[in-house]
Amino acid sequence: MITPAIWPEPLTTKRTGPPKHAALRNTDFAGAQHHEGSWWVDWAQWNASHAGELVPARAPGAGKLPVLEDAPGSYVKSKA
Repeated sequence: MITPAIWPEPLTTKRTGPPKHAALRNTDFAGAQHHEGSWWVDWAQWNASHAGELVPARAPGAGKLPVLEDAPGSYVKSKA
């Protein structure tokens, strides 16, 4: 999957092709195929096929660690 930092096409397209060296990933499009739509759908399908069994989420505070604060958390709300 190739996703360059500067892209002339809408962000709802992707290009796929043979793996290239990491240093060339933003410049080497030779042989890559253009696909409409987001890459997220393909990634989610790939990820599901490689993931283990789903487990239920734990209840906050049920383990050894205490609940620090409600989500989303003060770090999300603070300005850098």
